[in-house]
Amino acid sequence: MSEGREVTDYLIDILQCLEEIEEFTTGFDFQTFSSDRKTINAVLRSLEVMGEAAKHIPEAIRQVSPEIPWKSMAGLRDVLIHDYMGVDLRTVWNVVQDRLPGLPPLLKKLIS
Repeated sequence: MSEGREVTDYLIDILQCLEEIEEFTTGFDFQTFSSDRKTINAVLRSLEVMGEAAKHIPEAIRQVSPEIPWKSMAGLRDVLIHDYMGVDLRTVWNVVQDRLPGLPPLLKKLIS
């Protein structure tokens, strides 16, 4: 872990990224999202930060909260960082719409 950071800090980072992504994309459909470079870049950055923070969550916490896709978050971060020119915006949009909305309550439970 980074010096001075606790597990709770990383959980809060993930939660904040989820909240930002929701804020960035509220009222958008795929067409609007995919034509707005600022929103695309903001969402991609939040997903990267979220994935990096997920890598710092210890296995013990991952095991007590298997409903949170820790490995998928970290894996998506790796794809976004290393294959940035090949990122499929439809896949990103589907993740944002289908996989992320249920995560904030789960993270809030872990944080409290």
